Amino acid sequence: MLTLPLKGKKCVFEAQEVKFLGHIISSVGIRMNPEKVEVIRGFESPNTRKKLKQFLGIVNFYHHFFHNIGEVAEPLNHVCSVKSKFIWGPQQQLAFEKIKHQMCEAISLYFSDLSKPFLLHTDSSDFGISGALSQIDETNQPRVISFCSRTLNSAQRNYSTVEKELLAIVFSLEKFREYIDGQKVCLFTDNKVLSYLNSMKNSSQRLMRWAWKIQEYSPDFISRNPLPDSQDNERYANYMFPPINKSCLAVQTNLNLKRLQEAQLTDSSIINFIIRFMITFCISLLQI
Repeated sequence: MLTLPLKGKKCVFEAQEVKFLGHIISSVGIRMNPEKVEVIRGFESPNTRKKLKQFLGIVNFYHHFFHNIGEVAEPLNHVCSVKSKFIWGPQQQLAFEKIKHQMCEAISLYFSDLSKPFLLHTDSSDFGISGALSQIDETNQPRVISFCSRTLNSAQRNYSTVEKELLAIVFSLEKFREYIDGQKVCLFTDNKVLSYLNSMKNSSQRLMRWAWKIQEYSPDFISRNPLPDSQDNERYANYMFPPINKSCLAVQTNLNLKRLQEAQLTDSSIINFIIRFMITFCISLLQI
């Protein structure tokens, strides 16, 4: 029998919600601790890189409550880097105020229901990518489970629109793997090109690699804002991504191993190669 000692003043029984590591956890979902929200509300504009890092630390801790926080915080991340001079300008102040407003108006995140399909909305911009995972409740209303986002590095910012959108999908699928692995997923994307992954021809190894990674989840693609006249449609008109619905790859061959060995023994080119190799090998041993 296990004996577990408990301290009374640290225990809460039959509570509808509890505070845990800066969050309020209830039977419905999770939200930010109002005490932490007041700290953020009273945070003054940072005048040093150290204070800015403190603010960004709080933002990163609650990043799963905000959509596309990586793109919004990009001006702050730029001046926070030691590679750039700390200059607090209008762009930084606007991003600072916008983040504070979003954090003070943060929504509650709901717990997932594995008996229902997941909805994954992805998006990309010139500076960042993001994703939002949600489900439809009994009242036919979307309930957000979590957000994810990050900024793009210098190389990724040179990607085309299609590549950025596909990167956002791969990033979001990996972030929410513990939720959607083995579950029904409906993927919403802003780019119509990505809804034709089954019929497009692809010669890019990066896009091919990402498309095969998406195949692990077998999502249903839905384009929220089709772009029929975009330049990317013309650029990738002859590209073909691998099928993503199911993976049933099987390789069959009619070759007989014994016949293959006999053919190799009578092939003069193979015999000459083996002789040259053995001669070179023996000469190298004599030199040693």
